[in-house]
Amino acid sequence: MANLKDGLRTDVVDDQTIDLDLHPPFQSDNSQSPLRDFSNLRLATQDQKAKCWLEENQPPALPTRKIAIVEVYDGWVCPEMVNFAKEDIAGNPEASLRDVHLALLHGYKDAQLPVPYLWLVQLYRKRIRGLHRDANNQQFIRLDKKWFLAYSLQEMADLVGWVALHQAVQVEGNYNGYFIRWENEDLAKNYYHYRKLR
Repeated sequence: MANLKDGLRTDVVDDQTIDLDLHPPFQSDNSQSPLRDFSNLRLATQDQKAKCWLEENQPPALPTRKIAIVEVYDGWVCPEMVNFAKEDIAGNPEASLRDVHLALLHGYKDAQLPVPYLWLVQLYRKRIRGLHRDANNQQFIRLDKKWFLAYSLQEMADLVGWVALHQAVQVEGNYNGYFIRWENEDLAKNYYHYRKLR
């Protein structure tokens, strides 16, 4: 539960507390960062280990079964932040997504990081696809005969930054979709345009 007091938001998460200064630009050297308002910050889930979400895309363990039809967005990694997260959990493979999120927020607040996101996602580019679950209970999206790990927007919360018209934006509303991860922005955008022309 979040509390507002004297211009500060304090989030108490299990035994951890993080103070987030709400005055733009977050009292740091990150004046160019797209994220200004932390008043509606959503922390990533505590129930998922971070490690598997930071690795290269792996194929599913067969067999798979379709469990839902979902909205799917295109996303890509923020390399500097992912490297920071990998270093942070190197000594703690059991670290959760929330543990990594808190570490990123501290790094951002201390001006060590340019943005507090692991991934960026295109806001207006989405498709409808089947969501599949594999033998290890991991979720995947199949796109043009290739399997992609399915990243839940609800579980990743504000580890995800949204991009619209080449600018980062803050989004409130539907977090029930998923995104697939491309290795960089060009791959994500080029694939979208390729599909649009077909």
